[in-house]
Amino acid sequence: DTLRHLHANIVAGCCMAIGLRFAGSGEKRALDLLMGHISQFASLRRLSCDGARKVDRQLMENCLCVVAISASLVMAGTGDVDLLRVL
Repeated sequence: DTLRHLHANIVAGCCMAIGLRFAGSGEKRALDLLMGHISQFASLRRLSCDGARKVDRQLMENCLCVVAISASLVMAGTGDVDLLRVL
């Protein structure tokens, strides 16, 4: 469990670094990477809906929010409709 939590937090932190690095640039490759992680964390959140893994669900929700903010940073000012649909 600890390694899974650690990995999720590291991935979310790396996504935040990418979001800050490419903030406002509209970089397509950065957005594609972040969108992949958004879908990954969303599917992991759905898988951890049973009562025994409430901590895992909250962790996935937090990581999903961090990656969504990172994608928003990258596309700030562009009005990207695809990202707005996902959010």
